[in-house]
Amino acid sequence: MPLNSTRGAASAKSFGFTAAIKLAAWVAAPAISGVTLNSYGIAGGESSAIAAGGYSSATNTTSAQAAKFDGTSWSSIPNMPYDTFQHGMSGNAADAIAYGGAVRPPEGLQTTTAEWNGTSWGSGGSTTMTSRVLNCRNGPGSANLTAGGNPSGGGGSSTTDCMKYDGSAWSSAPAYPITFRAGGLSGSSSDAIACGGDNSSGTYYTNSNTFNGSAWASAPSLNSARSLGNGFGPATNCMVVGGYDGVSVVATVENYNGTSWATSTSIPTAEQYGTAGTASQGSYTAGGAYLIQNNVPGANYFWKK
Repeated sequence: MPLNSTRGAASAKSFGFTAAIKLAAWVAAPAISGVTLNSYGIAGGESSAIAAGGYSSATNTTSAQAAKFDGTSWSSIPNMPYDTFQHGMSGNAADAIAYGGAVRPPEGLQTTTAEWNGTSWGSGGSTTMTSRVLNCRNGPGSANLTAGGNPSGGGGSSTTDCMKYDGSAWSSAPAYPITFRAGGLSGSSSDAIACGGDNSSGTYYTNSNTFNGSAWASAPSLNSARSLGNGFGPATNCMVVGGYDGVSVVATVENYNGTSWATSTSIPTAEQYGTAGTASQGSYTAGGAYLIQNNVPGANYFWKK
C-alpha cells in the first residue's frame, strides 16, 4: 500500500469521533550551511546529520569541507582528511564514513576512507574499488556495502564490482548481476537491496537485486527506470527518490515493502545527484530522513511519517 494512504479514516468516524490522520509527506528542511559546494555526501537524518566533501563548478575544484546538523541548524565542523565529490558516505552523525569519489584538478579518483566518530575525523582502510558515482547510501559506518559505480575518472563507464566495510577495512563482495552505476542502494552489508541505475551506454534499468551478505538474488522491478536516484531505509522497507530516467530529471518516489515496489509521495522538486540519509542506521521511520538536493541548491526536505 502506498505510504500516503489514508486507509482507516472511515472506520474512525464510524465510532463517533474524528481521528487525526497523519499522511506521509516531504517537508522543507533547513538549507545547508558550512558546506557551500554541491555533490557532497550526507550521513544521518532529521534529528542529526553530517555532510562532507563537494565540488564547485565555478572553480572546477573539489573540497574536504564538512558541516553538522543538530536538528535545527547547520554549522561547520573540521574538514575531512581528503578532497572528494561523488563519493560514498553512510552512517549517522556519531558513526559515519566517507570514501572514494573523484578529485579535481587534475581529474582523478580516490581510494581513501575517512571515519567520523562524532567529534573528529580519522583515516580508515583504502577501498578495493576505484570509482565515483558510487551506489552506497546505506548501513551504519561500520557495516557498509557499495555496489557498482563509475571506475573512469572522467566519465562514462560502469562496473559489477562491489565491496564491504567492517569498520576498519574494505573487502571485495560478490559481483553485482549486471554492469551498472548510480543506482539506489538501501540496507546494510548483510541485508540490502539495489535498484535502477544505468550502464553508461544509454540503458536505464528498472531491475533490482537483494543481497544477503554472501550473494545477490533477483528482486521485483521498479515501476519506472531511473539512474542517480537516492536509496535509503532498511532493505524491506526502503525508498528510492528522484533521479534521471534517460529523458528528464524526475521527482517520482517508489517504496519497497519487501515484496513489491509501489509509487509513493513525489518530492516537491525533481532532483538527481542528490543525497539522502537516515538517523537510525537504516530506518527512515525512526528519526526521519534528510534529503539534500545537490542540483537544486537550498531545496532540502525531511521525510515525515
